[in-house]
Amino acid sequence: SIVGVLIGFIGFLFLGRRILGFEHELGHVVALFIAIVFAIGRIGCLLNGCCFGSPTDSLLGITYPVGTPAHWLHLFTDSIIANQLISLSIHPIQLYETIFLFVTAGLIIKFAHKFNRKNAILLLFLGSYMIFRMFIEFIRDMSNVWWSSLDFGPLSLFQWFLLISGSTFVLSGILLEKNYR
Repeated sequence: SIVGVLIGFIGFLFLGRRILGFEHELGHVVALFIAIVFAIGRIGCLLNGCCFGSPTDSLLGITYPVGTPAHWLHLFTDSIIANQLISLSIHPIQLYETIFLFVTAGLIIKFAHKFNRKNAILLLFLGSYMIFRMFIEFIRDMSNVWWSSLDFGPLSLFQWFLLISGSTFVLSGILLEKNYR
């Protein structure tokens, strides 16, 4: 859902730019904006307890209290007993994404001047984020979502979508920058 909103936002932004006759490329600004907004949003997810990871024995694992989505899922899948006040220890994938997004925002700021086509930065960012999300899906707990069980080989349907879309964006960004005139 967020990927659809993102693609729609970017499409309408560039359509509006074309209609208004604005000549400057906005890709690096849009990529930086999206990275920062998504990172802040993922902090909200971490604090809320949604979009959580799968159980782990890792030292990085976190638990959530009664009333959070993770606790609810673990309780109703009989992973914990009824009077247990915390969820299982789970991967803080929201934190992993936040770190990735803030590092990416830093890289955009540091290296944007080296690109001839600023829109290539946006394509590279979108592609790298989608590929990163494809890997995150391996440790995300999606057992309460019916479409998460649609596997095609080693990847879920959503992971295939992320891999193909992300690779297409990265390749498009590379070609856009390479073919600069």
